[in-house]
Amino acid sequence: MRYHCSIEHDMTEQRPSIFDRALHLRRLARRRGAADDALAPIANSLAERLAEITRRFDNALVISPFASLFTARIAASGRTARLTAIAPPADDDLRLAPASCDAIFDLLDLHAVNDVPGRLAQISRALRPDGLYLACFFGGETLAELRQAWIEAELEDRGRVSPRGAPMI
Repeated sequence: MRYHCSIEHDMTEQRPSIFDRALHLRRLARRRGAADDALAPIANSLAERLAEITRRFDNALVISPFASLFTARIAASGRTARLTAIAPPADDDLRLAPASCDAIFDLLDLHAVNDVPGRLAQISRALRPDGLYLACFFGGETLAELRQAWIEAELEDRGRVSPRGAPMI
């Protein structure tokens, strides 16, 4: 596959890992086809947001474990001339060349990145001036009820709590 948004290696420092990205991405790959119906509302929301933008983007990049679903919706919007999709890398290094993309769509991956500020810095460097960055991720109060139920059950059973869910952005 040829990337239209140029790729290059630019990560210089190792960050501590919260997530086993390779394992996470393998698990997502097993569910990829089955997830399309569940992700349709997110794809519809993305299409609605793009419909409000009048600008056309020459070189757009989609970063997502579910890229096929999202690239179809983005392409149908007519807002992109050239659209490239990449699977999220296991090492969090996107290998994007500076000022190589007019738009970057980071969809359903940012919540499982070990170095979120590093990912955002890579995106910022890769975007051309006046570029568009659109991200969709699980954050904040996602699964709050489940987390609270785990806390209550563990306190009752063991008298202490331990982390049972991924930290959220």
